[in-house]
Amino acid sequence: QTQLDSKVNLNTIFNTVADLVASSVSFSTGDYIPVRDGNFIYKVAGSGVTDHHLTTAGGVKLYALPDSRGFVPLRAMNVTVSDTMTAAETASDVATELQLLLTQGYDVSIDGFVKIASNIDTNGRQIVGTGKRTCGFFCSTAASGITMTEQGSELHNFTIESDYTAEILLTIGDGVQGNSSNDLTVSNLLVQDAAVRCLLVKEYSNWGAVECTFKRSGDRSGVAITDSSRATAEIRSVGYMTDCHITGATGWSLLLSYSKDGSWEENKFIFQGGRIHTGAEGLVRFVSYSEGGVQPAIFDGVLWENPGLTGNPGVAYSGIQVRLPKHFRV
Repeated sequence: QTQLDSKVNLNTIFNTVADLVASSVSFSTGDYIPVRDGNFIYKVAGSGVTDHHLTTAGGVKLYALPDSRGFVPLRAMNVTVSDTMTAAETASDVATELQLLLTQGYDVSIDGFVKIASNIDTNGRQIVGTGKRTCGFFCSTAASGITMTEQGSELHNFTIESDYTAEILLTIGDGVQGNSSNDLTVSNLLVQDAAVRCLLVKEYSNWGAVECTFKRSGDRSGVAITDSSRATAEIRSVGYMTDCHITGATGWSLLLSYSKDGSWEENKFIFQGGRIHTGAEGLVRFVSYSEGGVQPAIFDGVLWENPGLTGNPGVAYSGIQVRLPKHFRV
């Protein structure tokens, strides 16, 4: 029995979070209240606090506590977590509750699919799905998506999806020199159906991605592209991608764009294993904003496939496999 277990009020156990929220039972500040469904534990806050997570019908303010792994389950915030992405599309927005936990410094676990209608800032914390891509976010507005900032942010085991409404689904870094956007890590993600970018890595962001798929940027309808020249992934800063797949752009599948020449430490990029394929305008494009700049990049063991296509539904365009301007060296 842990020290916390000894403090839990076993005389008052609620079956569900909804039952707890609907309760008019009075509690004392500092009490610990268990909920059977989810094995959640709540701590009673003082009546004057404003940073609480839930309020019962009886006016009791509560904090949801981390589980044994140190994560606060998002479901403990009395939000809708759906079993499928389709169900999440019409569910209630959970962005406010999720952002509150991250801003307060909590790591968060999610055991299903949720809808977000605004941008989520990871704030140096971890967001983890409880199964490989069996959890996820439906991004319902143009501004919705996930932005990773601050030291050590992590994002694992999710599908991040829109219907070509969300402009940028996953942003890594804030693009500000000197800020602490370092050691940013993602793994086991499926990020798909963005209006502009599935992935945007901003300047000054040290980052890495493992076993992720970034798929389809730029709207398409039937056999026609309706939103052209969209890159699935755009990289502006030092980082690596291992066993990742980038596909389905109405423009270039992978866009490398840098504001300084290759002597700058922030420019180095490694893509190892995985696949780059199916871009309507081509597979890889390098854009340098420094005249005559040299860009160090390593592509090792990569499968190159289907230049000049958008994928499903397979719009055919002329395209080349890799575009290598004279100032681009592999």
